[in-house]
Amino acid sequence: MLPRCLLWCCLGLLPATSALATPAADWSGNWRTFWRDGQALLTLTQDGTQVRGDYQPGRGRVTGTLAAKGRLHGRWFEEDRAGTFTFALAPDGQTFAGRFGNGEFWNGVRLAPARAQAQPFTASDSPRETLRTIVTALNATAAGDVDATLIWEPLLLFAEDAASSTRELARRRQLLFRLIDLSTFRIHEAPESGDDGSAAFAIGPAGTNWTFDLEFVAAAPGRWQLLVPRLRTLERALAGSLGAMGFDDYNSYLQQRTAHPRQVMRDFLTGVATWHAGGEQLALATLDLSDISPALQAIEGTLAADFLRQIIDRVGYVIWQEIPDDPVRATPYVHYSHGLGEIAIVPLAGDGPVEWRFSRASIRAAPAIFQAIQTLPVADGLLEPRPFSDYFRLRQAVADLSPALLARGWLLEHWQWLALLSIFAGLALLAWLSGLLLEWLARALMRVRNGVKAAGRDVRVAADAAAEEAATQDAHGDAAADSDAGADVGAAPTRAHRRLLWPLRLLLFGAGLHALIGDLGLPRDVLQALGVLSALLLILGLAGLAYRSTGLVGGHFIRRAEQTASYIDDIVASLATGLVKLAIIISTIIAAAETVGLPYEGVIAGLGIGGLALAIAARETVSNFLGAGILLADRPFKRGDLVQVGGHLAVIETVGLRSTRLRTLEDSLLMVPNGKLADEIIDNFGRRRRRRLVLEMRLAYATARARLEAFVEAVRATYLAQPRALPETLHIGLSDLGQSSIDIKLIASFDVVSLREFTAAKHQLLADIVSTAERLGVAFAFPTRTLHIAPASDLPRLPEPEPDGDPTPAPVQG
Repeated sequence: MLPRCLLWCCLGLLPATSALATPAADWSGNWRTFWRDGQALLTLTQDGTQVRGDYQPGRGRVTGTLAAKGRLHGRWFEEDRAGTFTFALAPDGQTFAGRFGNGEFWNGVRLAPARAQAQPFTASDSPRETLRTIVTALNATAAGDVDATLIWEPLLLFAEDAASSTRELARRRQLLFRLIDLSTFRIHEAPESGDDGSAAFAIGPAGTNWTFDLEFVAAAPGRWQLLVPRLRTLERALAGSLGAMGFDDYNSYLQQRTAHPRQVMRDFLTGVATWHAGGEQLALATLDLSDISPALQAIEGTLAADFLRQIIDRVGYVIWQEIPDDPVRATPYVHYSHGLGEIAIVPLAGDGPVEWRFSRASIRAAPAIFQAIQTLPVADGLLEPRPFSDYFRLRQAVADLSPALLARGWLLEHWQWLALLSIFAGLALLAWLSGLLLEWLARALMRVRNGVKAAGRDVRVAADAAAEEAATQDAHGDAAADSDAGADVGAAPTRAHRRLLWPLRLLLFGAGLHALIGDLGLPRDVLQALGVLSALLLILGLAGLAYRSTGLVGGHFIRRAEQTASYIDDIVASLATGLVKLAIIISTIIAAAETVGLPYEGVIAGLGIGGLALAIAARETVSNFLGAGILLADRPFKRGDLVQVGGHLAVIETVGLRSTRLRTLEDSLLMVPNGKLADEIIDNFGRRRRRRLVLEMRLAYATARARLEAFVEAVRATYLAQPRALPETLHIGLSDLGQSSIDIKLIASFDVVSLREFTAAKHQLLADIVSTAERLGVAFAFPTRTLHIAPASDLPRLPEPEPDGDPTPAPVQG
């Protein structure tokens, strides 16, 4: 009882203790907030228990009072709307959950203190800089950076209307942003100053002559704002912009206008920024890698993406609206031009919709361009890019260690030559060590195996108490000799293990070379040559390992099959081993031809022609071998099955590669070629799941109908009472009116397989039917014939036979 009281006292003190330990809620700071259909940047300031703040967009403000458990109750205000809210701060103070109005959620996440100042451009001292700041902040907001709202919101000046509501102001902002996003323009072409405190800049969609004037107003010395026109003006402008591009509405534009240089650049930069978080595929999809071997596209694509990102970040800060978004543009978009090449986005030729990619020429020129501009710092507003390919990280480490190694020699930089030599030497050493390791493992396994065998023989010899002492000693001596011999065998690897050494070494060398060459940033020609070499080594190593492993495994199964009574398993093992080896050889030839760029279609055609000639020359033998393969694959019978083939009823004895041997019921031997047997209809009596019974019972015509019906029902019940009866197969009833009987037919099956069981079941059924007939007084009919003898007087009189010869005299001539 006392421990329970102490427990309740401790629990009662917990709330007070937690209240003392819980720090006071701090709501001050910037919060990224969101609700069902929007989001805003909320800035709060706390003074004791009172909290005030505002949020953008919407020009809203909030006031609240701090309550218990870190809760904040208050009201929100916009120009034409207001309401209440309740926020609850999380224990870590970094998030809050809340609701407003009739229960809509309003949640938030605390931002870092200087997060809003991290935008690349914030100046507004000229129309040009104001436009640059607004456009870059809008693009950041569209990418999910809601705190960029703090940058562009103060730079907007609304052409006020007395009827303008907060909802209408938000709609005007949205339409203006859409107009800017639909347009293609160069920031540096915007005016640097204005006349009488105002300036204008015409923008419009690429590939059209339609324009719309952005108006700037000097709100104060050194501070320009962008004028947001009235709603009707913006609606007409957006409709005109979409119409000039051939779209009925903005949704149609979003659905159809996705393949253009701007989208390619957006996908590329988004992909490289989130490379390790799923962006790799998005970035690689923007590159034209069609002239690169599929085996090297992953390596080349990653390296090309890193080169392009390094170049683009040094060229300048990318603003989407400066890149054309016209999908029917006929000319490539050149983002950067250098004496060593261009970075361009080009349309790909094809029958379907036009697709844009970074050109193959740009990917080839990117390494040389980067070498030329690598000392140029990244553009303002960007951080030094962190490389995601091992080449740039390795190169930076080399530069820190010895800048002289970055000097370029023949084809490669000095450190690349040293790395290649190190890779080849290291892989050769690894392959040699792997062979030694395999030999050591083979010796160890053989020692263990022979030791186990010797110990087993010693136990068997010691357990033979009935043997003579001399014989026992001889047996022990033999066992010791065998053990020594086993040790000698285990001292060196078996021939089978040696056969696996070179394929394994080739495989390790090729795999290592393929994995390491992609980190060196080699020129494409060198990389492709080494890639072909590594692929060939991989192919040969895998093929050799598979071929020799198939021989070892197949030989093991063949030896095991020869020790069994089954005739199929040994044939299957030998046939399967040969077929697998043949498949490995053909696959190796095709893979090697494709790797080195040979027309492997010709190789396949040559193999086909040679195989066709061989098949024609020995078509019967080939047919029989193929027939054996079909029979072994289908396995329509097994040894001892009774089958009917081609009108012959015989028992299967054995199946060979060329023919099958059967034994007829007359004990004669029947040899059937496998090719013919595979084409025959095989009736396998040994695979029956049940036995069918057809029984005809003939009753005398003197049997009354009532007894007929009673007999049929009694026979039905008799069959159903049999232990092996299958009720669902039973059919019984009158079948015919014969010449001397009323016929009843029973069709049914017994759940038996062997002839012996079927005979016993049929015997029992027939005996029960006879007993049933006796009990019901029903007689079975047998063939009868009635002979009627009539009196002689009733017989018809037959005409008298005419005498031989004609009594009429012949007419006289003359």
